[in-house]
Amino acid sequence: MPTPAAGGFSAPYTFAVLTRSPTAAARLALFALVAVVAGCASTPEAESLARKEKLETPAITHVVLVQLKDPSRTAELVADCDRALPGIESVRGYACGVPMETGRSNVIGDYDVGIYVGFVDSTGYRAYLDDPRHLDLVERWREGWKAVRIFDVISPEAPEARKAPVPEPVVAPAAEQDAKAGSKAPPEPGTPGPSAPTNAPAATLAAPAPASSGPATLAPNAARNPPTPVAPAPAPR
Repeated sequence: MPTPAAGGFSAPYTFAVLTRSPTAAARLALFALVAVVAGCASTPEAESLARKEKLETPAITHVVLVQLKDPSRTAELVADCDRALPGIESVRGYACGVPMETGRSNVIGDYDVGIYVGFVDSTGYRAYLDDPRHLDLVERWREGWKAVRIFDVISPEAPEARKAPVPEPVVAPAAEQDAKAGSKAPPEPGTPGPSAPTNAPAATLAAPAPASSGPATLAPNAARNPPTPVAPAPAPR
């Protein structure tokens, strides 16, 4: 092998020895594995659920749709709601506005003002209903509305959510009787069975055969073997 000392190189060369550290290789493999796992777990459904947790949407949604007697007062009602409702401490979400023109026939727009209020729990919801600012707003506009529709929506994960009752199993009458009969323990050996009831009716006697109105007839064997005549007893002396 030529070396610089032997004059085997006509130009200067630089040699570098590359070594791979086991620790660096392990880190590279771990990084690749994490990237693969993260790519598999990053589905649209998983991303949607993760985003839901970050939205921090209130568990209770309170929606009020108001139809006014005088639709020209719509802006007045919206401004009045903005001044009163967001200031209530238990309110965690709020919006107030008018129907949106979308051109969709299946979207309901038969109201003048829509109000949305969000709450963390039922305690905050009750506090909102009893708050003087809410009660004053309702009293000021009670005579001005034509109709009011209220919708309360709660997350099924909230403790206050109404749970569907679990139906009880229906037992058929025959099966119920079999279950009751099977629950009785059998009598021990030597134990007398149940006695007959004391009030059972007595055995009835056979009714006598009805008398025949015609002449008496003999059986066939009686005709062939007539009875032996009996001699009369002697007269007393």
